[in-house]
Amino acid sequence: MKRVTKTLSWTFALLILFSGLCIGAVQTVDMTYLESDLGLGLWQYDFTISNVSCPIDESMENIFDVFLDFGVLSGLTSITNVSLPEGWAYFANPGNGIDLLAFVETYSLNFGPPPAGTDIAPGTALGGFVFEFDEKLNAIHFEALLGKFDPDGNLIGEIYTANGTATPVPLPATIFLLASGMAGLAVFGRKKFYKIE
Repeated sequence: MKRVTKTLSWTFALLILFSGLCIGAVQTVDMTYLESDLGLGLWQYDFTISNVSCPIDESMENIFDVFLDFGVLSGLTSITNVSLPEGWAYFANPGNGIDLLAFVETYSLNFGPPPAGTDIAPGTALGGFVFEFDEKLNAIHFEALLGKFDPDGNLIGEIYTANGTATPVPLPATIFLLASGMAGLAVFGRKKFYKIE
């Protein structure tokens, strides 16, 4: 009985904690990428864009446009699109290697969240934005535009901007190290728990 009461107490505490997360929520976007060395000087980047705005708050907007800023690359850099999610298009500029920024702008072709539209709704993520470069990238900055549109494509309300820096996905070795450490702590804690009772 004591264990059931403790479990219910923790469940209730977590429910209260997570229900308050959306109070005062702001429009938030996160971007991660997986970097792959293809050899011969080619690098592939697979981006995932996450709309981490509160999904239960009706005032949160959809992501419909993302601008990726790669800074000034060498003048010989080329940007090749490998794949995009369905319903998205892009425009790329490799820069001039002197003072013109290299960038890619991706945008939704069908306004609104799925299934009718292809925007990224609050609480969801969309991957598959894959590009190849003939140069390894350094910091990758992004600017995402968020807004809501009616079925005719007219803007409802305002357009919000979210800025940030894309972060690389951790390497498998890092994930393995973290998982093995967590498993060790679980075993140690379980042994300690059973010694007390």
